[in-house]
Amino acid sequence: MENIMYWKWYRIPNYNGYEYNFENKVVRSIKNFNVNPMGKLIKKYKDSKGEFYKMSNMQNEVEKVYLDEIEAMINGDPLKRSLPTTCTNLGSRNKVTRKKYRNTTDSSKETFFPDFNDMIID
Repeated sequence: MENIMYWKWYRIPNYNGYEYNFENKVVRSIKNFNVNPMGKLIKKYKDSKGEFYKMSNMQNEVEKVYLDEIEAMINGDPLKRSLPTTCTNLGSRNKVTRKKYRNTTDSSKETFFPDFNDMIID
């Protein structure tokens, strides 16, 4: 198999950290960027309905996703575009980050009342 770096990858909607290649019909995970900078091909399973992958969704629940479902999601995505061959650090894609900041002003002491006296309404 050739180097996966040169393949054309598409983002899978609703499954952050996964990309699909139409030519070879494979899915790669790019969640562990520091360990696998080019992504890691994930295992394909097969049952009576067809071939599928086990992937975690936006709520981090593992689901069976069949190949025809993946292709339909990508083709139905209005922002369908191929991704660059080089990855960026996506290890924290599913994590919710919150900024911690200190409130420097006491909002109870300051009030703001807008002045609408000069407003012209047609």
